[in-house]
Amino acid sequence: MESPKLVPELGCSNIERSLKFYTEILGFEVLYARPEEGFAYVSRDGAELMLDQVGDRPWTTAELTHPYGRGMNLQIEVADVQSLYATVQASGAPIYLALEDKWYRRDQVLVGNRQFIVLDPDGYFLRFAEHLGERPA
Repeated sequence: MESPKLVPELGCSNIERSLKFYTEILGFEVLYARPEEGFAYVSRDGAELMLDQVGDRPWTTAELTHPYGRGMNLQIEVADVQSLYATVQASGAPIYLALEDKWYRRDQVLVGNRQFIVLDPDGYFLRFAEHLGERPA
């Protein structure tokens, strides 16, 4: 299996809390971790993320304040977005955008997504989507 060409690394304020959210609620699995560094590499349905507890890393350019994910929206394709949405709702996690069907124009075609957005514990927007197909624009 080929490695993804892009794997976002999300700084988090508490690695244990983030891991619990990503694994127990969102269904990611830990591929590997370095607990002594506050780091974990997680995957779900081919989407991969790195979670890194904020500390003394040289690439922190300014003080991080909540929400960390201002302006970033990660779309993650899943096979059954309705089941995941029900799990997220039951957990009480903050849903930013309720489950919806949305059609986006791509040139002369409309591409459909069934999607919702949830905020992770540090305020990153996670948009989970299921592909609905295409139709003429």
